[in-house]
Amino acid sequence: MKNQTNRILVNKKALPYLLIAPTVFLFLWLLVYPLGNVFYLSFQNRLLSRPKLDGFIGMSNFVKLFTADPVFWEALVNSGKWVITEVLLQLVFGLLTALILKKKFRGCGIFRAVLFLPWALSGVLVSMLEGVT
Repeated sequence: MKNQTNRILVNKKALPYLLIAPTVFLFLWLLVYPLGNVFYLSFQNRLLSRPKLDGFIGMSNFVKLFTADPVFWEALVNSGKWVITEVLLQLVFGLLTALILKKKFRGCGIFRAVLFLPWALSGVLVSMLEGVT
């Protein structure tokens, strides 16, 4: 009788880990592996026109990127501006929308429905189109 009780306790302790295992596996497969592969490839020389020259070249790609590529710094600045602007605009408009949706006013139900319709409709349409194809 005591062995059965211990076995049940071990299973209860292992259950959360078993339940989270698929998510951890998916996270590793979809995020960590591609990220690691990008870092690995960044230290490689890859030329489709001359595959015999492929191989490990170390930091040479980064040296060339930071010193000899004039477009890199302009692209980095433009990307930074875009990210900052995008985040600020989403924050401001999201906050304004949330404050408007919180207020009670005439027609607020219709306004909420119209605002949330594209968000809700996309999932419905995708699931319907999935069944059609």
